[in-house]
Amino acid sequence: MGIFDFFKGNKKEDKFFEQKLNSLTSQFESTLNSKNKEESEIIKKLFPSLKGIHFESISTKLKGDSPEKFFSSDVDGKWYYTVINFAMIFKAFSHNNFEKELNNLLEKNSINKNDYFEEGGIKMWNGNGFKIEAPPKSSMNNLNMIMITNEEVVPIGLEIDKLKTTNLSSKVDLPDGYDSILNGIENLYDGDKFLKSNNGSLGSNIPLLFQDPIDKLHYILIGVPSLTIGKKIIDDIIEKNYGKSNFEKLKENDDWSYIYKNKFYSIGFMNPYSFVRINMLHALEKI
Repeated sequence: MGIFDFFKGNKKEDKFFEQKLNSLTSQFESTLNSKNKEESEIIKKLFPSLKGIHFESISTKLKGDSPEKFFSSDVDGKWYYTVINFAMIFKAFSHNNFEKELNNLLEKNSINKNDYFEEGGIKMWNGNGFKIEAPPKSSMNNLNMIMITNEEVVPIGLEIDKLKTTNLSSKVDLPDGYDSILNGIENLYDGDKFLKSNNGSLGSNIPLLFQDPIDKLHYILIGVPSLTIGKKIIDDIIEKNYGKSNFEKLKENDDWSYIYKNKFYSIGFMNPYSFVRINMLHALEKI
C-alpha cells in the first residue's frame, strides 16, 4: 500500500468506526437520560404534592462555586435543585417574570397570596409538605428569587439543628446561678467579640451571651436558618431542662414564635431576625 493509499483510509474500517461511534453516543445519551429521569424521580418524591413545575426539566448541575454565584447564574432559565441546609428547588427571575411565576405557583398549589408570613424579611407561604419562599432582593444580589424548600430533608451528617462551636470568640460561663438551672448549652461564647469578628453577623447555631446595658440582665442569641430549625433547638434545650411540663407556653405575636417560659428564663424564636433568644429573668447571686 502506497503512502497516499494510507491517507485515503479503508472504507470498511471508516464505516465500522462510524457505527461504533454512533453506538457509543447512543449509549451515553441513554445513560444520561436515565440518570436525569432518576434524579427527577427523587426530587418528585421529596416534593410529592408540589404542582406547577415540570420535574423532568429541573437541573442539578449548578453553575458557580458559591450560593451567591449559582443562585444568580441563570436568570429566567431553569429551575435548579440542591441541598444546602435542606432540600430546595430555586430559580432567579427578572423583574417582569417574577410576579407572574409566583402567582402561578401559588394558584397551582391552591395557596392564597395573602396567606404569607415573614422570617428575617423572607416572605413565605406554607404548602403541602413544602414552603414557597421569596427572599428580599438585597439578600440575593438584588435579584428576584423563588425558593421551594423541604426542611425535613437535610444532608446526612450535617446536623443543622445541633449547636456549634467557633474560634471567632472566647468561651464564657453562664451568669451566676444559671449554670445549674439552664442545661443543654455546653459551649457559650462572648457575643460582642463574636459580632466584631464576624462582621456583625450571628452566624448559625452558635450560642452567644450578651448583657443588656440598661437592666444588666443577660440573654443568649442563637442564629438559625429558619423557624423549623429554631423549634428543634428550642425543643432540645427544653427537653434537657425537665421537659415542656416545666414550662408555660406563651402567646405568639408578630415578633415571637414558639415561645416558652419558666421561673428563671424564657426561650423562643424571634421572627424578624431568625434567631432563638433566651432571656434570663433574674440577676442571681452566687451562694
